[in-house]
Amino acid sequence: MKNLTIEKLSKTDYDLRFFNFLEHFWLTYTNFNCFNKPKKYDLLIFLNDCDAVYTTKDGQRIYAKSGDVVYTPMNSEYNVDFCNFKHEKSSTLQINFFVFNSDGEQIKLSDGQVQIFTPLVPLAVKELFQKLKLLSLDARTLPTQNKVVLFEILNSLGCEKTLDKTSPLISAGIEYLHLHYLENPSITTLASECHISEEYFRRLFKKQMGVSPSEYRNRLRLNKAKEYLKYGDISVQEISENLCYATVSHFIKQFKAEFGLSPLQFRLNG
Repeated sequence: MKNLTIEKLSKTDYDLRFFNFLEHFWLTYTNFNCFNKPKKYDLLIFLNDCDAVYTTKDGQRIYAKSGDVVYTPMNSEYNVDFCNFKHEKSSTLQINFFVFNSDGEQIKLSDGQVQIFTPLVPLAVKELFQKLKLLSLDARTLPTQNKVVLFEILNSLGCEKTLDKTSPLISAGIEYLHLHYLENPSITTLASECHISEEYFRRLFKKQMGVSPSEYRNRLRLNKAKEYLKYGDISVQEISENLCYATVSHFIKQFKAEFGLSPLQFRLNG
C-alpha cells in the first residue's frame, strides 16, 4: 500500500475503485464511536452547519467547526461528538472511498490520523459534496462523474495550505471569485465584498497571490479545463464555451501558454 498525502493526491492521477455517499443528521444521536471497530474505508466529511469534537485512541482531542472537511483514514479509530447545531437540518455530508494508483496499488493517505481542512471557500466545497449527493441518487451516474467531483474536492483541499495564508482583508473577495469566476466579476465587485478600495484590493491581491485578479481568474478556468480534458469526453470547443472564452483559439493559446501543451496534446498525454 502506497503512502501519499492528500495534498499530493490532488496532483496525481488515480483510480476510484469504491465510492458511496451518505448524509447523516445528528441532532438526536450526537455521538459516533468506532473504538475497536476500525474504519473500513477512507472517509471525507463536510460539517454542514454543525461542529464536531474528535477524540483519538491516544486521547488527543481535535476540534472541527461548521464548514470544515474532516478526513478519517481507513483503520482509524475515534470517538466524535457533534454539537452547536445551527438548525434541525444540520448534518454531515460523507464520502466513503478507496483510491488506487496507475499500477493498481491502493493509496494510503494517512497513518491513521484524523485531519481537519478549513477550505477558503466552504460554500464551494459544500456545493461539490451536494453534487455528489445528487449523483449518488441517479442510477445513470457513471463512475467517471464521481471521480471528477471527488478530484475537485481533493484539489481544493490540496490547495488549502497555500490559500489559508491569505490576508483576511481580501478573503471575501477571493471566495467570491472562486464562486463566480465564470461571470468575470469586476474589481469593483471584488473590492466591495472586502469593504476596501479597488486600488488597495489590487495591491494586496497581487502581494498575497503573486498574480493579478484577472490572471488568477484565468488560472481557475484553465485548471477547470484540465479536469474536463482528463476526466471528461466533451470537445475542446465545448470546453472553451463552458469556460466562457471568447473564441476557441484564444482558449487554446492560453492553455498552451500555461501548461506547455495544447488541450488535445494534454488529453492524449493524460
